[in-house]
Amino acid sequence: MRLFIQVVNTASVIIKNSIYSSIDKGYLIYLGVHKNDTLDKVQSASLFIENLRIFPDKDGKLNLTLKEVSGSILIVSSFTLLSDPDTGRRPSFSNALDASGAKVIYDALVLKLCDSFKVETGVFKEDMEIKSINSGPINIYHEI
Repeated sequence: MRLFIQVVNTASVIIKNSIYSSIDKGYLIYLGVHKNDTLDKVQSASLFIENLRIFPDKDGKLNLTLKEVSGSILIVSSFTLLSDPDTGRRPSFSNALDASGAKVIYDALVLKLCDSFKVETGVFKEDMEIKSINSGPINIYHEI
């Protein structure tokens, strides 16, 4: 499982020229699910997201969690995080879990995160336009 987390001032998903979902201050998370991933990783991913301290405190030090800043999450599935660009001019995506399996893990993570945060989503397998205003910029890439 690969997470690409961006601290954002705002983020939204636009589908067919209409805003589907949006958040203000929080995390824009792209989730890539590896072909060997299982539901066992959902708890670890949720804890990582919940405990990550990448918001600035009053002194500008990255020291606060999403909960401490009352932030939200916009999470979007992105199989391209599992790409292998070393296969020539067109990356291979063979490391990504098939769509039906990835959706089960994506949905489980969304549900788990909803226990602690306001969570918005994209639409699985839909062509989406993602708009965001990154803060910092602060971007974290993590494999679980």
